[in-house]
Amino acid sequence: MIETKISIIKSLCYRRLQSISEIANNITRSIPSTTKKLQELAIDGIVTPVGLARSTGGRRALQYQLQVDNLPLIISVAIDQYYSSVALLNFDHSYHSKILTIKNTLSDVGAFEKLVALINELKSKAGKRKIFAIGLTVPGFVDTAHGINASYPAENPFCNIKNRFEQSFGVQTLLENDSAAIAIAEKRFGKQQASKDMLVVNLNWGIGLGMIIDGKLFRGHSGFAGEFSHIPLSEKGQLCSCGKRGCLEVEASLISAISYVHSRLAKGEPSSLMEYYAQNGHITGECLIDAAKLGDHLALSAIESIAYAIGKGLATLIHIINPEHIVLSGRGARLGDILPNAIQTSVRKYTIERLRRQTQFSISEIEYPQLLGGACLAIENADYENLTKHTKQL
Repeated sequence: MIETKISIIKSLCYRRLQSISEIANNITRSIPSTTKKLQELAIDGIVTPVGLARSTGGRRALQYQLQVDNLPLIISVAIDQYYSSVALLNFDHSYHSKILTIKNTLSDVGAFEKLVALINELKSKAGKRKIFAIGLTVPGFVDTAHGINASYPAENPFCNIKNRFEQSFGVQTLLENDSAAIAIAEKRFGKQQASKDMLVVNLNWGIGLGMIIDGKLFRGHSGFAGEFSHIPLSEKGQLCSCGKRGCLEVEASLISAISYVHSRLAKGEPSSLMEYYAQNGHITGECLIDAAKLGDHLALSAIESIAYAIGKGLATLIHIINPEHIVLSGRGARLGDILPNAIQTSVRKYTIERLRRQTQFSISEIEYPQLLGGACLAIENADYENLTKHTKQL
């Protein structure tokens, strides 16, 4: 059965070394059936035995891994409001190429064309290896079923981006929301991957949320679940990018933290950031995070301000969902322990203690989780008939 072979390949994508019994358990097939298909895949050069596992008291089991050089590559495209990153990955999620990143403000004219040029540059690094699929992850109201980003009008290329990619590159493209992709990466590779009920906060220029409920990504009725940033908790009345007032995002994002620091620096408040601000007229998110990690008072005040708002929002979600874990990811994860410590001050204030004690906080340790999530998206959802075009017959 080709389905069994595909299941074996997918299983080995996420855990590189597995015995026959481990693979059979993961794909819910019998050991004899799994053994037969593994032998066929080995003959085809898609898997290879790589030695014996550690002894557990009995006979040591033979382990298998993918022969990734005999498989095609995956392109992962990670887009946020200001930067676009792309990478070539193997089927075991190792990087075949260096990550390419450009500043690419999505609202600028020509942003889509710059993105296409970046991907074409990346494709040139594939050599003779074919491309299996593109995993494309973007912020906004993403309709994965139809490949649409509803945050953009129909005439904008970022709206019908899935079809535009497939026309531009001739490769099947899978589209997902950026925060959902990060949640997928945390579920597959993170410290809390065993958790069945997990909220993954994507602290970036905005603030997003991916929800793992009962072990699966929760999308909601229309696929738009997780719009954490637009919970109406802000009391400032400031207009949000969505056109509404009172959204959490206006108080709980890196943009809001940077805006806070700009206003203080403009008034002459002392800070290690002043020199950079005086020379450039602004500070970057990276500058802010680095200054906070070094203990700069103004930077820490800005982070504590957004953390308080985030904690207030998470208190609402804790009461509704009762998650086992909350993982803080995105650019904000670079803050390390500063972020969860500041958030929990607010969570303690607004959450019933019995519920708060049952939820654990942690910082993501995954590098480039959005790119990894894009690769997972391609592996899990692409049409595997395409695989036979680029490898020996499955």
